[in-house]
Amino acid sequence: MNILSDLPLTRASQMWLDQFFSSRAALTGGVVRRMARDVHRMVGRAPLTREVQTRGFPMVRIGEQHVTLCNRGDLTLIC
Repeated sequence: MNILSDLPLTRASQMWLDQFFSSRAALTGGVVRRMARDVHRMVGRAPLTREVQTRGFPMVRIGEQHVTLCNRGDLTLIC
């Protein structure tokens, strides 16, 4: 258990998350990408992961990007 990930979010972190999920891509079932360094600096991976899971969206990290697919449809990896 990581005690730091259980702390309440700062106002800036909550605003960042609100902006993330109110983006046009998120609201229309699209893809939201953020640099891993920005995720860690602004909110932390654990809080973002919790919020993504709450919404039922898949998220992957590829290279230095966190990629969230803002759609609850079936996910099929093609190749």
